[in-house]
Amino acid sequence: MRSFLTLSVTLCSSMTLMGSALAQSTGETVNPSLPPVAAKTEAGTVSTYAWAGTWFSDHYLGGYLGAMKSLNATGDLWTDGFVLRGDVSGGSYRYDSTGFVNVRVGTLDSDVMLGYRKNVGKGAFSAYVGPSYAFHHNPDPAAALRGDEFGAKFLAEYSGSLAQNLEGSLQGSYRTTFSTYSLTGRLLYRVSDSAWIGPQATLFGNDSPFRESTFGGVLKINTKFGEIGVSGGYRHVYTSGNSDGYFASAYLGIPFP
Repeated sequence: MRSFLTLSVTLCSSMTLMGSALAQSTGETVNPSLPPVAAKTEAGTVSTYAWAGTWFSDHYLGGYLGAMKSLNATGDLWTDGFVLRGDVSGGSYRYDSTGFVNVRVGTLDSDVMLGYRKNVGKGAFSAYVGPSYAFHHNPDPAAALRGDEFGAKFLAEYSGSLAQNLEGSLQGSYRTTFSTYSLTGRLLYRVSDSAWIGPQATLFGNDSPFRESTFGGVLKINTKFGEIGVSGGYRHVYTSGNSDGYFASAYLGIPFP
């Protein structure tokens, strides 16, 4: 049974705008998955890896899906080479401001990126770049996150085995749409043949301006068809005028030959 390392991290945010005490809250998903990792001695080829999940908090509810496909000659994600990756996320969050009370705002984010994956030791490093799109359906003309933007996205990540029964992952991304950035880390310890558990932490921000972190735990279970996982914890908002809260998520990752 392959051991897959999937990062399912989504962030929820809120912000305070300058002038006449106008406050905006926003939530959106960040890239939900890191590349899968398998021991080099295991047989079999995985050409494509797909994932889907949901994320919610005290003011946001949404979902995401994505996939990555090997473009190298062997068609194997565990062989060095180019990789095509795509992500889509969407949901709605609660928004409050002067004249707009408890409004639900729909949001959509998507990207298609070309990257290169390099095996390093018992793990893999990947870097991607490609076009990005973001949309916030907010009726408030003074909202910092409103309308749609096209831009570029950059993403780099590492995931792999750190020691016997110990996996780690780190992912960072930046997209020019609403100047959004994120950093995510996870450490998992193997507690049984199929179960892994450990902490995760994230940092997220945009040009509203807004910045927050999440701290929590992850449970990952390998199955015959792939892996499933759940995570949850505490959300701390650094931007003044916004309250802390919670987040929770569940995901499914499936490899394809």
